[in-house]
Amino acid sequence: MRAICGLILVATLGGCLGAQRVRYVDSTKAPTGARYTQRLNFFLGGLGKGAIDTSRCGAAGPATLTTYFSVPDNLLGLVTLFIYVPRHVDVTCAGASS
Repeated sequence: MRAICGLILVATLGGCLGAQRVRYVDSTKAPTGARYTQRLNFFLGGLGKGAIDTSRCGAAGPATLTTYFSVPDNLLGLVTLFIYVPRHVDVTCAGASS
């Protein structure tokens, strides 16, 4: 019984340690502008509204968006039984048009 509980614990924590990333790229824009990170809050395992604020990029807009769950995000989700799951977004702005 202890071995089974240990195996379940290792499998659960192992799943939390991998940071999942998704990257969106606008191939018509060069990612040469400013870069910033934003934290989004999701509830009930990812439901809810998490709006990405790209207004800091100005008129050029974003060139790339990378969303990810970090290890602490996954652990916090595990502790709250996935009621609250934060997510991070890295935004790279496009360079100014010439």
